[in-house]
This record gives sequence, structure tokens and C-alpha cells, in this order.
Amino acid sequence: MRVPQKLLEHWAVSSQSKACRNAMLAATILAQHRAEILDVDEFFSTRFPAVTQQRLTGHG
Repeated sequence: MRVPQKLLEHWAVSSQSKACRNAMLAATILAQHRAEILDVDEFFSTRFPAVTQQRLTGHG
């Protein structure tokens, strides 16, 4: 009866490790995407300040 318990313990640890890696990967991808969005917003706000201001205030 020891073998199934060890397999179960190994599966639990392995599953938790994979879930943690997946969560870190997802957080990294989201952070990169957010940085890209901020970069694009900055680019457009320096070239079209009136449009950016309209977007921020909800006018236009």
C-alpha cells in the first residue's frame, strides 16, 4: 500500500509545481502585454495630445 501513496504524493507535488509555473508564465505574459499597451499609449499621446486628452476626459 506504500507505492500508491508515494505516487499520489508525487503527483500532488508535481501538479502543484506545474500550476505554479503556469501562473508565473501567465503573469509574465500579462505584464509584458500591459507594458506594450503603455508604450503604445505613450507613443500616441506624444504625437496626438489633443486626441489623447479627449479620450481621457470622455469628450469627442
